[in-house]
Amino acid sequence: MSCFGTFGSFVAIASDTRATPSSNATDFTRPKETISRLNPGYFTFLSRSIMSSVVTQQIRVVMRRLRANRKGAPPTATMPRLLPLVLISLATASQVLAQRYIGDVEVQADNRTIPVRVSGATPEMNTLATQAFTAHGRYHVVPSGYVFDIRFSPAGAGQVRVDISRGLGGAVVASEVASGTSLRNALLAAADIAVARTNGLGLRGFFTSKLVFIGERTGHQEIYTSDLFFGDVTQITHDRAIAMTPRWSPDGERVIYTSFFKSGFPDIFEIDLAGFQRTTFVSFKGTNSGAHFSPDGRQVAMVLSGEGEPEIYVSNAFGRGVSRRTHSDEVKASPC
Repeated sequence: MSCFGTFGSFVAIASDTRATPSSNATDFTRPKETISRLNPGYFTFLSRSIMSSVVTQQIRVVMRRLRANRKGAPPTATMPRLLPLVLISLATASQVLAQRYIGDVEVQADNRTIPVRVSGATPEMNTLATQAFTAHGRYHVVPSGYVFDIRFSPAGAGQVRVDISRGLGGAVVASEVASGTSLRNALLAAADIAVARTNGLGLRGFFTSKLVFIGERTGHQEIYTSDLFFGDVTQITHDRAIAMTPRWSPDGERVIYTSFFKSGFPDIFEIDLAGFQRTTFVSFKGTNSGAHFSPDGRQVAMVLSGEGEPEIYVSNAFGRGVSRRTHSDEVKASPC
């Protein structure tokens, strides 16, 4: 098995992989997603179909050491740039990529899934619940032969009850009510409860996660939020201007993004979702873009070009105390 990862304009190949796959070769299909950033110690995940279930596969680079390439040339500390892939035939690309060895890759696949039956009291609830558990790599939605029977029903305004039992007519595992901002959101919260009660690995549910993205349904690039399955969509900007790279704050209460609003040049703005209050985060001469919160929310990294070349800068959570962190001629697009 060979795994490809991209390094900006470079492309690298990792060989000598080790896996713990199914013994049945017909179970395997090609991964649905490509690997991004294949660095030592960097974890990435991709899904593949095994029979009728979706299984998560973990890719980890466990070591990186320079070796002679296939032509016997000594290892070098730099990697030459490759020609754009669109200009190279597949055969030529394979020969070039084979020389870009980045270390051994260990593939650890857990093929175990939990068969569950999922149902909702209304067609809408049934569709969303099935969609959620089908998307979760720990579960396999089946009509029979299930380990858990998970049922969802309305329990009031913005409330959904989840009842979980073992197998057909088995012991009750849990019966709880979840609340949300809407019936849809409450069902996703109830599904998170079901995940916590049944996954057996100590996992937390993620179905109530939210997305922030750029949409153009008004004819302009505006920022929207939605749930994980693009429901409960809310438009949060009405700038009628180009908007780019919206990012969540760690607490999920703010969105920071780049927009050409007002000045006609890229500035960084922040929106407090509690009242949709927008503030200018930074607006220096030149380009202001790529803002991203640190995991603790106390700092923001961004790319600014006010001093000439685009460089990475860091400020506090309010756009103050801006300090330069890089000094090079290399192109910077996003610090995180």
